[in-house]
Amino acid sequence: MAVLGLAGVMPSLLGSVATTVVGIAMLFEGAATASRYQGLSALVPVREHEQAQVGGGLTVKLGGGAAGIALGVLALVDVEPTTLLPFASMVVGGAYVVSGGLHPALET
Repeated sequence: MAVLGLAGVMPSLLGSVATTVVGIAMLFEGAATASRYQGLSALVPVREHEQAQVGGGLTVKLGGGAAGIALGVLALVDVEPTTLLPFASMVVGGAYVVSGGLHPALET
């Protein structure tokens, strides 16, 4: 969808839908990671600093996903999509960068 939007086929609509879908995917990824962490923490004792790292990463990932959904839906209903879509891109990308330490913390 985003590629079609970049090609000029209904860019505002397709960009808004793509942003909403990325937000939903990020939210589901955070929920799946939380479930995985809960299962792992029941089997292996978790140190306090690892728990804080995972908790912070999950909070950022879930919050970034929710913000991506909200901004995508607002752009979808035509509330300043030329402003909201670039902002949503920065929010979702920043959330992925900040939550980058989440998965290595789960591997130990």
